[in-house]
Order: sequence, then C-alpha cells, then structure tokens
Amino acid sequence: MKPRESHRLPVIAVLLASSVAAFAGCSPGYYRRQADDDVYRLVRKVGGDPRWPLVDFSVDPDPRSRMANPNNPDCEPMPPDDPDSHKLMHCVDGKKGFPCWHAHGDTPYVENPAWLDYLERDENGVIVLNMADSVKLALLNSPQYQTELEDLYLSALDVTFERFRFDVQFFGGYSATYTADGPLRSGDSSSTLELATFPAGTDVQMRKLLTTGGELVVGLANSIVWQFSGPDTTTYNSLLDFSLVQPLLRGAGRDVVMERLTISERTLLANVRQMERYRQAFSTDIVTGRNAGQGPSRRGGFFGGSGLEGFTGVGGGGFGRVGNAGFGGGNDGGGIAGGAGAARAGGYLGLLQTQQEIKNLRDNVAALRDSLERLEMQAKSPRPRTPEAIRAQFQVELARQALHNASSRLLTAENDYQAQLDNYKITLGMPPDLPVQVKDNLLDGFNLIDDSLTQLQSAGDHVLIDLQPPPTEEATYRTGVEKYVAELERSQKALAETLERHAAAADKLAGVRGDLQELLDNADERRAWLGRLEERFADRPDLVETQTLSVERFDTEVNRLKARFADMERSFEGTREKLLAQSKFVEEQLAARRQELAGLAPDAMGDKLRLTADRKRQFDVTSELVRQLSDDIAEMWIVEAKARLESIVLPPVNIDADNALGVASKYRYDWMNARAALVDSWRLIHFNADNLESDLDIVFSGDMGTIGSNPVKFDAATGRLRAGVRFDAPLTRMAERNNYRQALIEYNQARRSYYTFVDRVNQSLRGTLRTIELNQVNFELRRSAVHTALTQVDLARKQLLAPIRPNVEGPVGTPSAAAAGSQSGDLGRDLVTALADLTQVQNDFLSVWLNYRVLRMGLDLDLGVMQVDRNGMWIEPEEYNLAALLGEDYFPPEDLGPASEAGDNSDAPRPPEERVEELLPPPASAPGDSEHDAPMPKEREAAATIDSEDAAWRRRSRRDEA
Repeated sequence: MKPRESHRLPVIAVLLASSVAAFAGCSPGYYRRQADDDVYRLVRKVGGDPRWPLVDFSVDPDPRSRMANPNNPDCEPMPPDDPDSHKLMHCVDGKKGFPCWHAHGDTPYVENPAWLDYLERDENGVIVLNMADSVKLALLNSPQYQTELEDLYLSALDVTFERFRFDVQFFGGYSATYTADGPLRSGDSSSTLELATFPAGTDVQMRKLLTTGGELVVGLANSIVWQFSGPDTTTYNSLLDFSLVQPLLRGAGRDVVMERLTISERTLLANVRQMERYRQAFSTDIVTGRNAGQGPSRRGGFFGGSGLEGFTGVGGGGFGRVGNAGFGGGNDGGGIAGGAGAARAGGYLGLLQTQQEIKNLRDNVAALRDSLERLEMQAKSPRPRTPEAIRAQFQVELARQALHNASSRLLTAENDYQAQLDNYKITLGMPPDLPVQVKDNLLDGFNLIDDSLTQLQSAGDHVLIDLQPPPTEEATYRTGVEKYVAELERSQKALAETLERHAAAADKLAGVRGDLQELLDNADERRAWLGRLEERFADRPDLVETQTLSVERFDTEVNRLKARFADMERSFEGTREKLLAQSKFVEEQLAARRQELAGLAPDAMGDKLRLTADRKRQFDVTSELVRQLSDDIAEMWIVEAKARLESIVLPPVNIDADNALGVASKYRYDWMNARAALVDSWRLIHFNADNLESDLDIVFSGDMGTIGSNPVKFDAATGRLRAGVRFDAPLTRMAERNNYRQALIEYNQARRSYYTFVDRVNQSLRGTLRTIELNQVNFELRRSAVHTALTQVDLARKQLLAPIRPNVEGPVGTPSAAAAGSQSGDLGRDLVTALADLTQVQNDFLSVWLNYRVLRMGLDLDLGVMQVDRNGMWIEPEEYNLAALLGEDYFPPEDLGPASEAGDNSDAPRPPEERVEELLPPPASAPGDSEHDAPMPKEREAAATIDSEDAAWRRRSRRDEA
C-alpha cells in the first residue's frame, strides 16, 4: 500500500461503520415512547390552565379496563381471525404468503381477559351499581370516551409534526455499488466499486424552514470509486453546497408560513377545552341520558399524511371539505314537559325512575288484589239474582279486570326495564349478560306509602274474612252454643293476630313521627318557595288554582296532619286497650261456654234469643276492633304519605335568561372554541390572498469541492457563489382567484355559523329556564294531585271496610238490603279509579322532580360552570354567585375536592330511617287547652264533617242490621 493512501483507510472505515449503524435504526417501541413523551408534554402544558384542568391524561386504557391490552403493543399477537379469510394470508392466487404472521404468537382474546376480576360484586356475584359507580365504570370502559381521548392524542401528534417542520432536519444515506463491464461494452473488461452518498441529488442534507418563508439547505455529496482493472486507481470526490431561497411576495411572511402551525396549536387548545367539556357532558350523559355531544375533533391526518399535510386553505377546515373540525356547532338542551308530568329521564336516573314506577305498579296490583278479595266477600249473597247482588258481582268483575290489566302492565314494565338495563350496560362499555343491580337511595323519599303498613292493613282484611260468617239463630240451643264456641275460638285467634298487628304498627309510629318532623323542619323553605310561586302566578288564576300555591293552604295542611297524627295516636292506644279487654272477655266466655257445653244434653232448652244476641254482640265488637285497627293503620299511612309528600322540595335556581347568557359566553369552552374557529376562518382570507401576488424570490447558493485524493480537504478555490432574483408575473391566477373568493364566502358562512351558535345557546338556555319554571309550578300541581288521589283512596277504602251484612236475608227494599245495595253501588269502580289515579299521579310527581334535576345538571353544563370531581361525579352547586361569575377575577377552583361518596345526593328526599324521631308536643288532655277547640279552617271542618258522617253512617248501618 502506498504511504500517501494510508490516511484514507480510517475515513473509509468510519463511513462504512456509520452506514451499518444507520441501517439498523431504532426499534418501534422507541418511536412509540418518543411520540407519547412529546404528546403528553404538550397536553400537560395546554391542560395546565385551572379553567380546563385536564388531569391524568393518557391514551392507554387503565389496566382494569375492558379495553386494556395486556400484550406488548409493538409485538402484538394475532387476534382471532375468520378461518376462510385466514387462508388468504398464507396463500393468495397460488402464491405463498408471508411466512411469519404468527411470529408473535396468537391470542384468543380481543378484550382484556382480566377485566372482570376488577369488578366488585356482592355475595351473589352481582355488580351493585350506584350513581358514582356508574360514572366511574363508564370512564373506565366506555369505547366512545376512549375514542375522544385518542382524538385528542392525535390532535397533539399533528402539533408535533407542524413544530418539526421548523426544526433543523437532517437527511442522508450511503450506497455501495459494484459494477463489472464486459470487453465488448467499453472496449476492455473493467470492474469498479463505488461508495457514495444516497440518494443522488439529495445526498446528506440539513434543511431549515424559516418562519419568514425562507428555506435553507446545506448538503454534502461524497463518492469513492475503486477501479479494479488497469492500474487499480482510486478516486475521491466531495462537494459541500448550500442554498437559501427567501420569498418576498407570494409565500412570504409569517401569516402564510406559520398558518399550519398556528392552526394545529389552536386546534390542540380547542380540543383540550373540548375534552374537558366532553368529560362533563359524558358524566351528564351517564347520569341523565342527555347526549354528550361533540368531543375533540382532529384537524389533520387527512390524505394519509401526518400533521396538516394536504392543507389548502379552503374548504372544510382548510382541507377542501374532506373533514370539518369546527367547534360549538350544536347544543343539546334539556328536557321539556311531557303531559301532566314531565319528560322522562334517561341514563342512570331513567333506570331509577323505571324502578320507582314498577314499585308503584306493584303497590297498585297489591291494592287491587286486596280490594278484590274484600269485594268478593261482600258479594256473597243467598239471593244472587237480586239487582243489588248482580251489581255487587259486577263490581267484583270490574275489580278483577282491573287487576288483570295492572298485572299485565307490571309484567310489561319489568320486561322493558331489563331491556333498558341491558342498553345501559352497553353504554357503560359492559356486556349485556353481566349480572348488574341498580341500587341507590336517591328516590327513597318518593316511597310515599310504607309497604309494611299496607301489608298490616291487608292482614286485617283477611282476619275479617276468617271471622265470617256472622252469627244467625240456630234450631236448638245446644247447636247455638256449639256455634258460639267455634265463633269464640275464631275471635280469640283474630284478636291475637290483631294484637300482633298492633304491636308491629306501633313500631312504625316512630317513622311516621320522624316524617312529620322532617316536614316541620322543611316548613320555612316550603313557605318561601310557595310565596315566590304565589307571587309569580298571582295574575294567572286561569292557569293555577290560587289555593294550590297558597302558603296558608300549606300551613293548614301541616296543622291538619299534626292534628290527625295526635288523634291517630290516641285512637291507636285506645284500640289496644279495647283489644286487650275484648281478648280477656272472649277468653272468659270461651271457658264458660265450653263448660256449659260439656253439661248440655242434645235436647237441652235455653234462651236462644239471648244466646243469639250475645253471639252477635261478640262478633260485632271483635269485628269492629279489627276494623278499627285497620282504620288506625290506614290513618297512619295516610299521615305518613302526606307528610313525606309535603317534605319533598326542589332546590332553587337563582339565574335568569340574560345573566345565563352572560355566564355562558364567558365560561363555555365550546363558545371559546367557536370564537377561535371564526378567527381561523378569517385568517384564511389573508392566507389565500397571498397566492394572488407575484412570485419574487431572493436566491443565494454556493458550493465548494475537494482537491486531490483527500475526501475532506475542501478548497475555496474550487468554490462558487451565486446570488439572484426570481420573478414570476401573476398572469395566470385562475385557481388562486377562485380559492380567494371561496375563502371570503367561507368566512361569511363562519360568521353566520357563529351567531347561529350563539342564538342556539341562547334558545337552549331560555328553554331550559322556562321548563325549570314550569316544573316548579307543575311540581306543586302534581303534589296537590297526589294529595287528592291519596284522599280518594282513603275514602274508598273506608267505604270498603265499612261493616256490612252481605248474607242478611230479606226482601229487596228492606233496610238491610237497601244498605247493602247502596254500599256496593259503584264502590268497585270508584276504588279501581282511585288506585289507578294514585299510581299515575305518583309517577307524574316523580317525573317532574327527576326532570327538574336533569335540567339543573344540564343548566350547569350549558352555563359552562359545571365542576366534576376526579371520578367524574357532578359537584352540585347550592346556588350561583352571579357577582363572582360575571366579575373579572373569577376562576374555578383548582382543587376539585375528594371523590364523591356513593349515594351522596344532598337534595334528594331522605329515607324514613334517616329522619329524626322527635315531633310535636304531646296531645292535649284537657278541653279548652287543645288546638281542636279553636275555630277550625275550612279544610279541617270539611274533614271533621266527613269523619262525623262516616261515623253516623256506621251507626245507622249497625242499627239497621240489628
């Protein structure tokens, strides 16, 4: 080797080593982690604003999620494939396919195989969902929510590419080529080996795009050629060049050059804000069923490029209408009133609403079944063809038909609920066959009627049936005594069961007392609420009855309930004493009559009339006491139901439409984005106007080569510098002209879209507030309707439980027959109607309360001031501080507080077991000290009249029967 060539070997070795190292490149995992680092850094920076605190952002699902991928994302095993389609991966058109499809293995799973292990279940393996758990599971497993997170991630990826366009970029490769020529090709055999920079014409380069539109390129071209024929020569060539092109007119200026970067950065900011709004709206959707609306919208990635490749400056988002990345284009408003109640809730609240409606239907079916049994007992008659008996039987069939219809509605409702629950599971991202139970105490306060009390009352009806038939005069004295003994045994059993019912009902008194106490605790709030409504509708008596919204009516109802509770307590205690006394009497009579019966001959003589009178008296007293306890229990559940009914309140909404629009314009993220989108469209006017100008560029370039056989020995003597100006007159600008005109039109379209968006928000807020005001008064109307329905059911049951003699014989027209006929009358129809009305108005009352809650949650979202905790649960405001919201220095709190506890529903009616035990002063004992001696309001006078007429009716009935 020649000495002068020895220094070339290290250079060649370095070039070859560099080529091999570059050929290996970096692993896919490296690039994935690098992309994640860049994106998360961007999102953390943009999402660091306390107004849209996007915390814990990650595009990778939680390991507990159904969507989590337990495999290495860079070495994914093959998922399950269709068998017939899979064959085409290994052989296509008779040609062998890629042999390494299974190099990373196969997996039978598409979803995370371990996700079910993270679900909390009860002892029966059922997942019990409350409201907080539902939102948490949806954030964890919802595919739609994950898609929005991924769109935000991709939007940040666009920013990384657009920023990269202004970075210093390096390109380069190296090639090795061996060439052998035959003797006939060039006159002599030759062979060469060439090492050169690659690709040709680009070589090793450094490029830099300037924000002024200039582009700087610095390149290095190098080649080494070994000639293996003749004298075995080696040739070295290197060339260092540069080029700078700076536009002065068309394509110049930051307004044009930085437009893509500006759009991508503004889009990322908009998407971070939109993601935070979507998180709030998604929580609202899960709880109320209101559509979450639009989430983040990626602006780039069209045409298969990265970043905003393909951006033209016109069309949808600047991409020729291949996609529209506008924001704030829609507004999903709240519910509207439907029928006598309100629109149904969706989501989790919709499930709770359906559960409560099913519970009301079950109560209705149970009440109809009990009423049917009572009507059947009353319809038994030894004269079945009399008009009264036929009418009574018709009432039985009417009640039976109503029971069948109610049972059918109950079965249909239960089936619909299961379909509703399956659909909700899919919304949460869970399979429909997963065992789930929805359980929450939010609506416990709407259980107006205590099931245990109605069951105790129904048990009294069965006791009355067991006491039948009433006594009649027998042929012989001994037979009469035998019947009397059997009747006393039945009475003894009935009295024992009635005392047990009395003890069970006594345990419920504390709950009724607590319900009444809660009503007293809420009385001031109710008075203030009614006062505002009464003032608002004072001039509309045609719409709302004055008494419905009257504070005086409310006070009267409260006093009446207090009085009824005190009367019921006294009656309840008196009934117990009478039951004990009657039990003792029956026990003594039973012992005496058994002793008498033991010494009676079959033909013994005795006073049959007195015996019959004693039997009737014992039967009447026992039946009346059983009936009296049923009346006391009925009074107990009526008082409890009305106290619970009056205790339910609606939280106030202290904002009007004008202030609501002002708050929304300041805090709604989609409104902020809509303004930004309008300015984006305005900037495109300048962007497209630039293309109408002439091309005027300054060009400056140069190069310098090497001398001799040293590939790095550059010599200025070989260099060249060039400077020039390029001009292209705007003679043909047809396409550019059309694009500019289109940009002007699209800006005007954007202006219209913006103020239409504002109008839609305004309309939605006004509609929501109107419906809230409607629900406020409709809630009182429905409350009054439930009051009326409870009173109707109470009166119908009192009439049904009244003492009768269905088997008293006598010609039609006699007092007993007429009484029985008048009592049967339309009693069945009245009771069926009353029970159906009660079920309907209870559902209406519930629907108004739920719709009001849905609207309040939606209003918080539409105002842009909604706050959710880290688990996605709504932090419900007590009221809006308008002075702070409309001021200049307001920012939402950075600390969103701890995660809300399950079932923490502060404005929900409290369940009975959580109510306080204290109530009212003790009932007055001395006449003149009692409030009953004071002049009674009209409502109490009417009630007293009804009670006195009922008592008189019972006395007349018993006198007629005697």
